[in-house]
Amino acid sequence: MSGRLFATPESQQAALRQLKIVVLVLIISNVGLGIFSVYLLRAVDRKYSVLINQTVPSINELQTLTASSIDAMRGTNPLLFQNSAAAASATTQRSRTVTEHERDLRNHALQREWLVLKPAERMELKETGEAFTRESLAVLQLFETGRNAEAVQRRDTSLRPIFDRYVRCLTTTADILEAEGLRTSGRLTEQTGSLSHMMLGVATWPVMAVGLFFLAAMIYVAGVLFKVLVFPPAET
Repeated sequence: MSGRLFATPESQQAALRQLKIVVLVLIISNVGLGIFSVYLLRAVDRKYSVLINQTVPSINELQTLTASSIDAMRGTNPLLFQNSAAAASATTQRSRTVTEHERDLRNHALQREWLVLKPAERMELKETGEAFTRESLAVLQLFETGRNAEAVQRRDTSLRPIFDRYVRCLTTTADILEAEGLRTSGRLTEQTGSLSHMMLGVATWPVMAVGLFFLAAMIYVAGVLFKVLVFPPAET
């Protein structure tokens, strides 16, 4: 009876083959899981890179553009043109340079991909910005030619409302961009969390497989022992 309790060479070889198969499957599974993880990480990294490249530079340019527009508006302050005609001409030239610089910054910002994909916001920013540049240069031209009273009147009645509308447009555009960036970041965070849970679930299957293998082996051994002890073979 004792001789039948030990596995035969054939059963040992069969068990060894099964163990090799299990090990091979685990290796393939781990390699595949690693490749899949790298692919997902790169995909998430690309999405975050796109988000950062679209939002951060655009928000920075809009903030810079707001500051530059304020400088351009200050360049039309009547107090700057109370000196001699030569001084007023030099001041006008400096103010005109600031205004043109603000215009160049705006044209560059309008080429950003995010604004290109937002035609309504882009058009409003373009139109209000061009109106501000046009009125600023017109006011400066009046100061340069010595028509200060007319320049002050046009600055107060025409340029200032346009400037206020332009700054509001810049602020609103920056707020929209920031809100969309936060929403996109939230969606990416949710997707990353779901993928992490999925990866953890997939990664646990080898442990479950090994546990089931050992459980089946224990049940098999228990069954053999039960059969041998309860139904001993007949003595010859």
